Amino acid sequence: MARVLPSMKDPPPGRRFGRIIYLDCSMWESKRAMQRKLAEELKLDRKTMAMFEEQDEEDDFYGADRASRGVIRNVAAVIDQTLRGSRFMVIFINGSDDEIVLGPFGVSDYHDHVVIWTFTSRTYAEKIRHTKIRLDSWWSLSHLTSPELSALLHEEAATLACLRGIDPTMALDCLFYRSFLKESRDITYQFIVREHDPSSIWICDGFIQGDRAREISKALEIDDDRYLQAEYIINDLSENIRTPYLIVQDADELLDAYEKRPYRWIAIKLKNNITSKNKKVQEDLQTTLAGASSIILGSGCSDESPHVLLPNDLFKQCNNLCMLILSRCSLSFVSPPFSQCHTLRYLGLDHCTDDGTSSQLEGEEDHITKWACLYSLLVLDLYYTEWGEILSEEKIELMANLAELNIEGVWCWQWICQLEKRLPYLQRLRIIKPPVRLAQTSPTDIISNSLIDKTELEVLDLSSNIDMENLPTSLSKASKLQELILDGCVGLEKVVLANPSLKSFSFDCSKHHVDDADKKYVKISKISLEGCTQLEKLILCGLPNLVELYLSRCPIKILDLKPW
Repeated sequence: MARVLPSMKDPPPGRRFGRIIYLDCSMWESKRAMQRKLAEELKLDRKTMAMFEEQDEEDDFYGADRASRGVIRNVAAVIDQTLRGSRFMVIFINGSDDEIVLGPFGVSDYHDHVVIWTFTSRTYAEKIRHTKIRLDSWWSLSHLTSPELSALLHEEAATLACLRGIDPTMALDCLFYRSFLKESRDITYQFIVREHDPSSIWICDGFIQGDRAREISKALEIDDDRYLQAEYIINDLSENIRTPYLIVQDADELLDAYEKRPYRWIAIKLKNNITSKNKKVQEDLQTTLAGASSIILGSGCSDESPHVLLPNDLFKQCNNLCMLILSRCSLSFVSPPFSQCHTLRYLGLDHCTDDGTSSQLEGEEDHITKWACLYSLLVLDLYYTEWGEILSEEKIELMANLAELNIEGVWCWQWICQLEKRLPYLQRLRIIKPPVRLAQTSPTDIISNSLIDKTELEVLDLSSNIDMENLPTSLSKASKLQELILDGCVGLEKVVLANPSLKSFSFDCSKHHVDDADKKYVKISKISLEGCTQLEKLILCGLPNLVELYLSRCPIKILDLKPW
């Protein structure tokens, strides 16, 4: 409409619009961002536009949430002056969840203007208070046929692709994969998917590829409104048409309840051990899993869920397997069922245990042949899974391409020393919440020796390592380190870091990261980040003994200093 109206034949003078202002805020950010778009449409002067930068800089410093940032009064006054005396139309695509009144933005009611706007909130009726004429377009997905649903989903994907500048097929895969992960939430703990960079899983599965893979993944990750709309469509679509994924709440149902065809992504809740005693279920399960690129198996996400025994040959037919998550499973740590999956890029083990057959299988095969799964591995997640041997020297040597290592709830420092002069492409390292244990070697010494040669390291998270007393100064030499997280490290006494690449630093010992009983152990008294010339985000919360803070030459934009 905004493009067509200016090219139409001139109407009578009384109906003519001097301006047509088009505001596309379908990707809603904040009222501040909307006002900036309005100012850009009106081509306001540089002095006025600079007010946005100045106010944003101030809000960044005080840690104001971007979504809550409102309009700037001085800018509104300039907009009001610019529009005064003209007749204009505003075409506004509202991506927020509420009616937006334009008066505070500088578009006063006394101006001679018309506003045409639209939004997709499902509760719009109760929120519209200032709009004079309303046209409702309501429809139910249940009334659409399968081809219509499919066409609608492709349209959503095309819109997402257009907004983000990506391939529509890739966008459609992303919509389906997000739905797949969400529907599998009852099968595995969701933090194994949520706690690290989600784009890693998408890249590992392979439907996002190329030099822009991580950039595209980041762009797709933030478009929650678009996913929410697509989710309703996919839920109805899955009942009427083939989706690329399969979610099963009981493996015993596989044979009769689900169509036998290839599935790209599969999540199955196991209620019984998969052994030779139920051979039919085992064979059926192997056949179903054979062509999948992503597999999630687990007995549930409750602490009461039993561990399910997996046979060593469960994945022997999985020649395309790229992403595997096992939750509350019991398997052989000497010869795991995925050891021959040479295409594996992502391996997540959550609350898994050794099945006790390790001693019987020792030395059966050549080491390199038996661990073919490690060659292509990009991401390894160990959550509350005591399998330190996977980080042994001989196995680390095989993980030459590993880019991300996440370990939670496991004492692993005796193995971390194996990282020295290995894993040259490691970009993200998370070692968090290890159990309290008296150690002969300080974690500080191990970190210093193991990370000094990690030239590609971008993110280091050592949250809740309460035994660590000092942060090694060798981290200043990590030339690509951008984010350092020390939340809950109550034993640290001082931090001295001068890393010119660091952009984000977090040391949060508030109630979100430290139990009330442990607050009295927070020791940190000195933090020096002098020389961190790119540091933009600084979070220092719950540090009652901090008396020295040095931030010279730090261009901080976001600062959070909450006491608790």
